[in-house]
Amino acid sequence: MIKLAILTPKNSYENIKKSLKGIECEIKYIFYNNLYDLEDLYLKNAQEYDGIITSGPIGYEIIKNSVELFTPLYHFDISKGDLYKYLFNVLKENPQINFSRVYIDFISPEKKEYWFQNIFKKEEEPIFYKINFSNKNLYETLKNNYINLKNENKIDIVLTRISNMVEFLKNENISFDFLFPSEENIRNTVLEVIKDIKILKSEKKQIIFGKILLSNVLKNIEEEIHSISKNCIVKVSDKNLEVLMIYEDFSNSNIALNLKKKFKENFYSGWGKGNNINEARYNAEKAYQKNKETNSEIVYLVSSNSELILSEIDDKKKKSIEIIDKLKKLNITKQNSGKLIELFKSNEKVSCAILANHLNISERTANRLLLKLEENHLAISELIKINRGRPKKIYQFSF
Repeated sequence: MIKLAILTPKNSYENIKKSLKGIECEIKYIFYNNLYDLEDLYLKNAQEYDGIITSGPIGYEIIKNSVELFTPLYHFDISKGDLYKYLFNVLKENPQINFSRVYIDFISPEKKEYWFQNIFKKEEEPIFYKINFSNKNLYETLKNNYINLKNENKIDIVLTRISNMVEFLKNENISFDFLFPSEENIRNTVLEVIKDIKILKSEKKQIIFGKILLSNVLKNIEEEIHSISKNCIVKVSDKNLEVLMIYEDFSNSNIALNLKKKFKENFYSGWGKGNNINEARYNAEKAYQKNKETNSEIVYLVSSNSELILSEIDDKKKKSIEIIDKLKKLNITKQNSGKLIELFKSNEKVSCAILANHLNISERTANRLLLKLEENHLAISELIKINRGRPKKIYQFSF
């Protein structure tokens, strides 16, 4: 059974527990009062559980920015529907409310467009202060905001998402409304987490097959590979190597890139993932062929429904590889793909004549190619009026 730990202030416990009634998983609730405890709570409990959920985005951001995550981390959050429902209730109970005197403590100014696009006029907007959810001093910052706004007589009510602020607001006699994710939202989040963890668990057990070709094979090649990952099976045949392991060990050892760094010269490899050896071997062959096409520069991990680039390459080069793959599916050669990418990067608009000259092909062939690109949403055409004759059709690439 899936085991989850939920890190939450104690005063949110009942809401969460009620929402998760009947869900089939083991849940432990771990309480905290200050943000400085979150890092230690994650580290102490992560190995015992399949996933950790925080009751809000603050805990999530603090943990994510404090430690290296080795157990999946998630969080509960409100939806727009939750927020609008609360706002409607506030308005219903306070018909004369002036929203410019409402402080919403969990939305930063840069996020207000997402939550309230076209809802408030500028002068009607609620009060928003910049928030850093990863700051462990956030509680102190919020308390100062409340007091300053109260002393300056700028607020009538605070809308808070942060349950550990409720007691402080009560003690300061500041009107507030506490917003918490709906039961449906909490329940759906946990169901998605369970689904995600099941996928991760099954993926860890999948088979990885590596196909490698070296220009020179060392006598102690197996020892060299086992120095990177002990949990693999190595088969040596002439200059060809085969490596077999489970995905979890493949991921933890980063063996694909470490082998490439260790054996730089004339090194070709392909890595495949599958539910059995044959499926993994088949996918490794596809990855190997793609590696040879890029002259060993790009290392691929191929599965039955995805393709992952393992190499550390910059975004521009990655984009070019993605474009080449798209064009290859249209039976466009690698050489012509490179020339098309040059035109795309220059943001140049082309006619049939220009493209024919650039690719050294006939205008008829260029026209067919441009039509094919347009049909596959890789080019956009427009008609340009000229002094004489029919309008001229030009294209711009949209790779």
